Amino acid sequence: MAGKVGVKEAEYSALESGVKSCHEDSLDQVDEVIQKIKSLNTKGGGLYLEELTPKIHAVINELETVKKNMENVYNAHEEVIKSFQNAIDNYDTMS
Repeated sequence: MAGKVGVKEAEYSALESGVKSCHEDSLDQVDEVIQKIKSLNTKGGGLYLEELTPKIHAVINELETVKKNMENVYNAHEEVIKSFQNAIDNYDTMS
């Protein structure tokens, strides 16, 4: 697998692992924010108010939805990279 059309196999691997790592980091950061807001939005957490707490719960729910959507998009991106790599592998006739 010395010569690939477009990029070398090592470059595919680096791209795939780099993208996956960035995706995981982003999701971890979003999750940290969600967990921090949840911890603050309790009676002992410092932000608990009868009228405000339900609104904060709504924000948390939206953030969780955003995180799930991000996961779906990230998975799709990773599949596109794998698909591209497979397509190049299948059509690569270079020695």
